[in-house]
Amino acid sequence: MTADINLKVTVRNARILRAMRAAGITSLAELARRVPDASYGVIQSITAFRYRPLDKHGQWCPAALGMATALHVEPSDLWPNYLREIEARSNVVAFDMTLDQFAAVASSHDRLVEVDRVRNCMAALSPRQRLVIEMRYGLNGNGVHTLEEVGAELGVCRERVRQFESFALRKMRSPKRRWLGGADHAVAETLPSAGTGREERP
Repeated sequence: MTADINLKVTVRNARILRAMRAAGITSLAELARRVPDASYGVIQSITAFRYRPLDKHGQWCPAALGMATALHVEPSDLWPNYLREIEARSNVVAFDMTLDQFAAVASSHDRLVEVDRVRNCMAALSPRQRLVIEMRYGLNGNGVHTLEEVGAELGVCRERVRQFESFALRKMRSPKRRWLGGADHAVAETLPSAGTGREERP
């Protein structure tokens, strides 16, 4: 294969970036100023998966705790179990591809835009409700999950997960919510197109 294009992708923790937007924080530098126990470099490295949020004893490091406090969330909201052990020397990944391969990637742009708008609709959900929607509809980049799988992550039964999901979808679709504009309401109505929650029989 003769490559036509070199594509570089920067990997960062999207949960941190979304929490920053929700908290009105516009940059990592601003976040670092609100975390007394960590420098900008540490905050940047944790966000870029170059540092783990856990210390050698498996406990949250001071920087991770400070970031969660500054963002008004729990550390587990920023780092679910599957993100806690990631540690990379670089958060920049490069790909060589042909023009046809690049065209296939570019064609997924509409899908990415749709998912991003769905995430905007999720802004007023609780952390637990957001996690349910992300896992059930594959918005966390790890595929769709069953009720049992989500329940195992949250430590609740499958019926409780179903209740969380149902309430969250109603909340996202409600035209009475001031935080949900007309355009975003239309996107929320088509949420299943951004992923398909796997149904199971009782």
